[in-house]
Amino acid sequence: MTADDRFMNNLIYTAILAVMALRLAVIGISPLGLDVEEAQYWQWSTTPDLGYFTKPPMIAWVISVGTFIFGDTAFGVRFMAPLIQAVSAIIFMKIGQSVHSQAAGRIAAIIWLTLPISALGGQIISTDSPMLLFLLAALLVLTPLARLEIIDVKAAGLAGIFTGLGMMSKYAAIYLPAGLILWWLWEGRRHQILSWSHLWAYIAGICLSLLPNFVWNLNNGFVTARHLSHNANLDEASYSIMGSLEFLMAQMGVVGPVVFIISIIVLISCRNDRLSRYWIALFVPAIVVISVQGFFADANANWAVVSWPPALMLTAVYCAEHGQRLRQYLLSGIG
Repeated sequence: MTADDRFMNNLIYTAILAVMALRLAVIGISPLGLDVEEAQYWQWSTTPDLGYFTKPPMIAWVISVGTFIFGDTAFGVRFMAPLIQAVSAIIFMKIGQSVHSQAAGRIAAIIWLTLPISALGGQIISTDSPMLLFLLAALLVLTPLARLEIIDVKAAGLAGIFTGLGMMSKYAAIYLPAGLILWWLWEGRRHQILSWSHLWAYIAGICLSLLPNFVWNLNNGFVTARHLSHNANLDEASYSIMGSLEFLMAQMGVVGPVVFIISIIVLISCRNDRLSRYWIALFVPAIVVISVQGFFADANANWAVVSWPPALMLTAVYCAEHGQRLRQYLLSGIG
């Protein structure tokens, strides 16, 4: 790493900390009380458990950290939100540096720090934030796969633990292992870098993390799983292509319109690149499944948020490789 790289990296770290401090200050002075979901999550946190009616328990555990320090206040409930986003931005930067270059890592951090979904997630407490944090940790452990290199079996197990913790935050984290399966079928199996030992270690890690919530569901008639089925609302299917299109257009609100357009262009342009297929495969499952859901019934924009970290990482790598003009377009969209 050159002296310029160290300086620029430190600048990014400073920006991340500054944004975190600003978000904490805004939460502290904001007159806005908790919204309905935040209030529900806070109520759960007052009775610690291994599961709840509509969600796994991680969100309640996260809130209890803030309320333990700052009491049962809106600031206490939301305290962890900016911290989670700051750590997520740093991990995202580390993934970019591990996969490609120092420049790619910095671009990735800037993208993450300024995403609309991250800005919102840094102001309110939601299940998406801890889920994405743990999934990013899993992706960091799995970065050798993105370079088509062998990973250690212990690393596979650790990635499984992080994936399971993501599922303990929100069950949508299951789209990560779905994406890994898709990548293996599409590209990974050609390179013989994964074995059955890796698979069992990854599954064991997931099961270990998810076991407490599984036991809770077992003792409560799998009420959370049944709630997921209710959310899908397939009994009142609308069969409207407009529902799918509205969901896809709503993704511009998740990552911003310019970043959305550049990311889609990059995903299409890189489909034949064997290294890029790793990120494309991780992007596909959630966005496809929820688009189909939108055809049958309502589909919230954030239901496919798991798709965006891999898409944005590929975008950061592509921008680091392909010159200043593309980076200027990206930065203008971020602005």
